[in-house]
Amino acid sequence: MQTEGTMYRPPVEANTFVFQVAAGCTHNKCKFCTMFRDKKFHLIKEDVLRSNLAEVKEYYGRYGLKLERIFLDDGDVFSLSADKLENIINLIREYFPELKEITMYAAVRNLKHKSNEDLLRLKDLGVNDLYIGYECGLDDCLMFMNKGHNTEESIRQADRLNQVGIRHHALLIIGMAGKGRAEESGMAAARLVNKIKPGIVLLTTLSVFDDSDLKQEIINNNFT
Repeated sequence: MQTEGTMYRPPVEANTFVFQVAAGCTHNKCKFCTMFRDKKFHLIKEDVLRSNLAEVKEYYGRYGLKLERIFLDDGDVFSLSADKLENIINLIREYFPELKEITMYAAVRNLKHKSNEDLLRLKDLGVNDLYIGYECGLDDCLMFMNKGHNTEESIRQADRLNQVGIRHHALLIIGMAGKGRAEESGMAAARLVNKIKPGIVLLTTLSVFDDSDLKQEIINNNFT
C-alpha cells in the first residue's frame, strides 16, 4: 500500500485495519506533540485510496477474511466535513460492503464544527469510537499546551456525542500540569471524566521530545 509518513493508532485498536485517508493534522500546534510536524494536512488522492483498497480486498479475499471495522488515519480525519467523511465511507464500502464500524481520532475543536444533524448522519454511517485528546482537566494547562479547547468545551461536545450515541474515548496525559501539581491535576481529570462519560479512559505519560515546542519551554524555564 501507498502511505505517507508514520501512521498511529490507539493501542486498543491493535487488531483493527488502519487506513490512511488524510495525512497530517489541521491544528499541529500542541506543544508536546511532534507526530505530524513533518506533514502538511491534506487528503490522500482518490486514485491512491482505490489502489490501496483494491490491494487490501485482494488480501482479505485470499484468506477469506471480512473487513467489518476500520480505523481512519491520520490524526485529524474528523476535521473533514460530514459530506467528505460520507464520501470516504461510501468509497470504502464499494470494496467492503460488510463494513460495520468506522473509528478514528477526533478533537474537541473539530466536534464544534459539526451540527447535531451531521453527528447523527455519521452515526448512521457507522462512525463510532472516536478517540479524543481531552488530555487534562485544567484550563491553564490546556492553554499553555495550545490544545485549542478548554474543559467547558470538552464537556459540551462530549455531551453532544453522548446524546446522539457515538461512543468516545478519553485520551489523558499524566504529568501535563508539570511538577508539583499531580494531585490537583488528577482530581481535575477525575471531575472531567465524570462529566464527559467516555467509554474508555486511556492514559499516557508526558514525554518531552527534542524537536517539540515543549522542550524549548523547559529550556526557557517555563515548564518543569
